Amino acid sequence: MLAFPTELALMVSERLSRRDVARLSRTSRAYQAKYEPLLYRVYAMYQRGSSHRSAVAVAWTVEQADAARPETYASAEATLAKVTRFCQLRPGDVDYGGDCRRFYMSNCCIYDNQLRRMWVSMTGQLLHMAAWKGLDGIVAWLLRNGADIHAPLHGLCIGPDVRISALYVAVSANRISTALLLLAYGACLDLETASFPDDREAVKAETDADDAEIYTPDDIPTVVHLACALGYASMAEQLLIHANNINNNNNKIHHQSAMDCTRLLCFYGKRCTKDVSAVAAVLLRQGATFSEEALCALLASSKWESALELLALPTCNEQITANLADRALWQMLLDGRLESETAAAKRIFQRLLDGGAHPNTGRQLWHLASRQGWGVVLELLPPFLEAGMVLRHDAEEKNKKKKRKRAGAHGKNIGRGGPGPAPTDDLLGETSPYEADQDEEGNAAKLAIVHLLLQYGVPIQGATRGDALDAYNGRPPENGRHDRAAWAYRLCCVLLDHCRNTPPDQRGEDINAFLSRYKRAEESASKQSVPLLKGL
Repeated sequence: MLAFPTELALMVSERLSRRDVARLSRTSRAYQAKYEPLLYRVYAMYQRGSSHRSAVAVAWTVEQADAARPETYASAEATLAKVTRFCQLRPGDVDYGGDCRRFYMSNCCIYDNQLRRMWVSMTGQLLHMAAWKGLDGIVAWLLRNGADIHAPLHGLCIGPDVRISALYVAVSANRISTALLLLAYGACLDLETASFPDDREAVKAETDADDAEIYTPDDIPTVVHLACALGYASMAEQLLIHANNINNNNNKIHHQSAMDCTRLLCFYGKRCTKDVSAVAAVLLRQGATFSEEALCALLASSKWESALELLALPTCNEQITANLADRALWQMLLDGRLESETAAAKRIFQRLLDGGAHPNTGRQLWHLASRQGWGVVLELLPPFLEAGMVLRHDAEEKNKKKKRKRAGAHGKNIGRGGPGPAPTDDLLGETSPYEADQDEEGNAAKLAIVHLLLQYGVPIQGATRGDALDAYNGRPPENGRHDRAAWAYRLCCVLLDHCRNTPPDQRGEDINAFLSRYKRAEESASKQSVPLLKGL
């Protein structure tokens, strides 16, 4: 057999099974060198009822390769090198392997500026599969052998003009090196297949004025939008650098307007489900500027760390107005999830108050207590008190406040459902009532708020006196006791401590009224009561 010409050996091999040829090639190194090409050619031949075997071999190789397992990756590259050397690939063999198993990827699709979570099933599309796995060497091999880099994902319809390209898949999987490789081979940044006009005038010239569809940057999503929506900061930065290089080379691209980093920052604020401050930092480094829309988008989605990145811009001091700061503060109080990052939210409050926001907006914190807890109120209250929040109103001011509309007083509202109910005038009376569902931590936060308000001069009005003395029995609460009498005793201790720290000549009528009623309550209490008036 070794003396046979190659053509004759091939004719003989066609009569043999692939297993027989494989056994023959393993007989000796000489046979292996002679018949390994024949083995690959026999395997690549067509048979009745069978697809092109070389395409199946490529598909199997891509499917079995794993970038996290070097041995499988090296074996796959060796197999593909032999396929290149010994087999003849037809057009389309490296685009779609029909016998390949299905695999799934969790993916975000952007269409018409909407982010949708969906499961995508890819059936044997080799370039997409290799891009999802991050197999850079295999991706390069597929592209060198004729794979269509612009081919859309088969079997998926999320819109008439949207394609799921291999670059889209690589960005979805956060494969930076794979995405850069695809871009080097000419992958397009856009997510849509339709051709876009260069400007609005071209659209108006082609269509009627009433029916003209004007494309804006938000209407032309790119893979940069996808990276921002998924919170991939490094990926977004590399894609922006690539887009800027295209622009610097004077290559006219219709997605150039979509690369506006300020608009991308707004898109990130509206569409990303996570607060990834690194994404905001990348966009700001790439040229994003301060804008009202971007700030409101970040605050509305509770991206506090990202908002701090924007507020740290040097130009922010010049561009932020008192009206904007006030509305942004309302946005946070009405829509924000303040319990998630109270430290960052507190820094934003301080920044907005320095920018001219009205400190009386802090009275709305009391409406958050039922949803987010008294601990959040305690953490966020000091900046408003330090900024001069009014804690009590005289009768004339109360009458004016009843006649004034809240929307007009606080400017245009950008939150959901209006500016909310008017804050109470008796903040101490809103804090002092007993709440049966409060735990020890919540009660401690309420008492700390009472102490803080008393330090800033809030009077002890009738509601607070009733909360402290109506259920007062004079006995210290036992450990773990949370009933009304236990709360009244703890509240009395805080109020009496404030009275002790106030000089007699500076005590107002509220303190005298509380002490007078407390003496009567102590006298009527049981003999087991512990006197607390010492020092008063």
